[in-house]
Amino acid sequence: MARDRFERGAVVAYLGRNWVVWSYRRAHRYAEPVALPVVPQTGPRHRSHVRIDLSGRTCLIQTLEPLSLVAADCVLVGQLPFSTIAEIDLTMRRAAQARDMEAVR
Repeated sequence: MARDRFERGAVVAYLGRNWVVWSYRRAHRYAEPVALPVVPQTGPRHRSHVRIDLSGRTCLIQTLEPLSLVAADCVLVGQLPFSTIAEIDLTMRRAAQARDMEAVR
């Protein structure tokens, strides 16, 4: 069932992939969600990845690769716990700071 608005941390299926809804653009607060891709863990984890268990599989959330999705095509799969949402937020901040520091050098 499609929805018009998802909460932060909602796991949605979109075009055959899973995504974690993170935010909405300020100018379009109720338009299209900005989401983070969820991929299976097939190798080592990067500092910008957060590991989660999704339906019994170990997956990674890629925090530095957000994409805007079409809300009408998203199907709710689940909701991440608050502790995982906080971990994603912290990981995003640290990875962005590290990327900015490396760019200065």
